[in-house]
Amino acid sequence: MCRDKQPIEAKQKARLWGASLHAARTCKEVVRQAYEAAGTPALYVSSPLERAHRDIHAICHHISLNERWDEDAGRVILGLEATHPLF
Repeated sequence: MCRDKQPIEAKQKARLWGASLHAARTCKEVVRQAYEAAGTPALYVSSPLERAHRDIHAICHHISLNERWDEDAGRVILGLEATHPLF
């Protein structure tokens, strides 16, 4: 539900999930490139890139960023029903 207590339409949810997944994947790629560009110093716990690399990978393994949400978003945008009951 939105702040005004109106239910969120399925297509709005689909756009939100799609944007969230895109943002997470883009962040992961940016951190990966920075990590690789930094070379050996990025391997050490004292490096902020080491932490960012570890964190973004943990975040991208979270259930809310599972590819299933992407699939359901695509289904809804195409006019089909989502398969996940929490969508």
